[in-house]
Amino acid sequence: MEDLIETKIIKQLKKNDFSNFNIIYENYYKKIYFLSLKMIKDEKIAEDITQEVFLSVIKCISSLKNIDAFEVWIRKITINKINTKIKYIIKYKQNTSYYDFDSLNNLISENELPEELALKKEDLHELFNGINRLPDIKRRVLLLHYFKELSLKEISVIENIPIGTVKSRIFSAKSSLKKYLSLKKL
Repeated sequence: MEDLIETKIIKQLKKNDFSNFNIIYENYYKKIYFLSLKMIKDEKIAEDITQEVFLSVIKCISSLKNIDAFEVWIRKITINKINTKIKYIIKYKQNTSYYDFDSLNNLISENELPEELALKKEDLHELFNGINRLPDIKRRVLLLHYFKELSLKEISVIENIPIGTVKSRIFSAKSSLKKYLSLKKL
């Protein structure tokens, strides 16, 4: 979309004239959806986030100070929505989104002896108990990195912290987890 047309439409939106909102929606939908999908890796949640972003645009367009910064502004809204959703998932729905014991069967071979199978399941259960005991800031980065397979840079954006801090939190989480698991083995 031409910058001039977009600027005109954004000015209309700021005046509560949403007659051309569909043009903005069509122009930004894919960008928002695929950014959300890249970070969340779940189509349904990415779709929900995309809709939430557009609702926020409608509600908060009057707070946009610089019309030329609309794309940056909508991206920031998207990142904030993603961050909020990830924090919610980690805090309230860990077992469904980041790991569940049904999906752990993929990690276990069907050809294993029952004793080996039981030991592996027990080890995985202890691992997740250890993860749940981690402080929230450590647990989040660990889950984002190893379970959602996000890069350090992506985690840095979501958590709004430097990459070095992401690295140190992952290292600290792994150290705490190793300590917890070694105590459980005694």
